[in-house]
Amino acid sequence: MNTSHSFYRKVAYITAVAVLLMPLAWLSQPATGKGATQQTGKLAALRQEYHLSQAELGEVDPGSESMKLALFGLHGVAANFLGNEPITTRK
Repeated sequence: MNTSHSFYRKVAYITAVAVLLMPLAWLSQPATGKGATQQTGKLAALRQEYHLSQAELGEVDPGSESMKLALFGLHGVAANFLGNEPITTRK
């Protein structure tokens, strides 16, 4: 395989990534404006329709939120690690 095939393949991959990112950017646009002039992406509209924003969650415990931030999304791994206790047999 010569270098021109490798170059064309890289250009095709970069083009495919750019094409696939366009709908993602359109869907995930944040809500802007107020009232009837509000423009929003599809995900932001669904968040508002089903009341899923963080402001509507109620009282949030700062300790648990900081722990989530410190674990970098590895909550499941930490729970498995802490939950592994040796099984002892009773006599």
